[in-house]
Parts: sequence; C-alpha cells; structure tokens
Amino acid sequence: MLSREFRGLGVTREASDLRATDRIKAPDAIQLATAILYGATAFLTNDRIFERAKEIDILILDKLLRS
Repeated sequence: MLSREFRGLGVTREASDLRATDRIKAPDAIQLATAILYGATAFLTNDRIFERAKEIDILILDKLLRS
C-alpha cells in the first residue's frame, strides 16, 4: 500500500508541474503525468490542448488520420 501512495504522490507532483509550466487543466494534467511516470513515450489524444506539453510526444489523432 505504501508504494502506491508514493506513486500517487509522484503523479500529483508531476501533474502540478504540468499545470504550472504548460497551463494544462488538472484532469488532463493527471492523465499526462500518469503516462509520463509510467514510461509512455507518446500520448494519443484528439485534444489539441496537450500540444502545450513538451515532456512527452503528443500524437493528435485527427492529424494522424489526415496524413
């Protein structure tokens, strides 16, 4: 249980940093922080707000479908 609490704290801190640096809303920042901390190399979405994030490659589904 304790390691889960620490992992949750890491997500919280990373999400807070994303909110501050990239101006991403809390629910979006939590999703992105979780992806980053669990080692994802890219984040697939159709929400262009995520393009602000520089910590991970953001793949916009609409752009991918058009190319």
